[in-house]
Amino acid sequence: MCSIHAGNGFACFNPQVLQKVLNVSRNVTLTLNMLAIAFALVSAQAQTPSVEEIKAKVEEAYRTRDAANDAFAKENAEEGQKLTLRAAELFREARRDYEQINAAESSDTGLILDYVKLLNDMGDYDLSEKAMLRAAKIAPDDAAVWLLLGQTQAALGPASELFAIRSLRRATEIEPTSSATVDAYASLGALYQQAGLYEFSREAFTETLKLDPGHVGAKLTVASLNAREGKMAAAEEAFDSVESLSSDHGAYIRSTLGPALNAFEDSRRWLPDTAAEHFAYAKLLVRVDRLQDCIWPLGRAVKLDDQNYAAWNLYGSVYRSMNRNRGAREAFMRSLELNPDQPRTRQALDELDAMEAADPGSTTTPATGPADEPVPAEVPGLAPTGEQSPMPEAPADPAAAPQPAP
Repeated sequence: MCSIHAGNGFACFNPQVLQKVLNVSRNVTLTLNMLAIAFALVSAQAQTPSVEEIKAKVEEAYRTRDAANDAFAKENAEEGQKLTLRAAELFREARRDYEQINAAESSDTGLILDYVKLLNDMGDYDLSEKAMLRAAKIAPDDAAVWLLLGQTQAALGPASELFAIRSLRRATEIEPTSSATVDAYASLGALYQQAGLYEFSREAFTETLKLDPGHVGAKLTVASLNAREGKMAAAEEAFDSVESLSSDHGAYIRSTLGPALNAFEDSRRWLPDTAAEHFAYAKLLVRVDRLQDCIWPLGRAVKLDDQNYAAWNLYGSVYRSMNRNRGAREAFMRSLELNPDQPRTRQALDELDAMEAADPGSTTTPATGPADEPVPAEVPGLAPTGEQSPMPEAPADPAAAPQPAP
């Protein structure tokens, strides 16, 4: 076989030699393609994160977010903003990693749950619900799956409340009971409360406490429900028991107790006319900074039981915070008559005496004291009696009862 040469000459080729050349060329090309594919596969495997690596990244994101909150709490706004942006970046990276390993389509429900928790934290509840519905098909007898599905559906808003209730109820029905069962009852209670179904809420939180008597959220919610219904002594006892263990719940208590007391008063219900209920009602009002409103129930409490030195102490503390020093002095004196061994109450009385010495008349102004408090025509929780609030000849010890700041 001959062909024209570039230099206007002729060149002849052996067909067999040409075929060998072509075969070698094809083999080289094939080899190069295979090497490229292998390289791509190795690179992809090297870039695909493991589940452990993704979990570590999520934990780092949470730690960074916590550090950002600490920075803001210390008024270091620049550092807080920097850490917030870094946490958001880590969350996005972790989400991309989960999607790269196709977590939503996994047959591993644990992997799906981890992915969904991250999605929920990022506010993507629609995608979370889709993944959780698949997990529920894979593991229909796993209470943790139904719990997270119900919580996700509840986060979607009122349109999904019924689905959330069904899912959470399913979680409570699965035996044996577990921590997921406890959380499912608590989530049901919160969902019912949010919907204004307070009896159902109480039932759910009561079941929570049967399984976990120390469940703080359930205790506080039941206490708020008791206040809403006028069961003030039970409510105050529960709040006090929680705060005796930790002071971290004060803000939550105020945020739930205030609306509960307002609802009680709007309902026009009556309190049981006992010293214990009125004293508890007054202490609950102090918790939400309604000092003026607690004067009457305190007066009623000491009218029904004038031997309660703690009630007199609280009376004096409230008056003192309102700069009504004569009433405060009378109340503290009465408390010390009943129980002389109260160093803090004695100190409060001494401070009032020192104020009087430095500024004569300071303990007698304004003129009204405990004896001068009229009973209003209508008092929330009690039928009008027309009686005058008894003279509180002295309040309770700051150590014995909650006090407003002086």
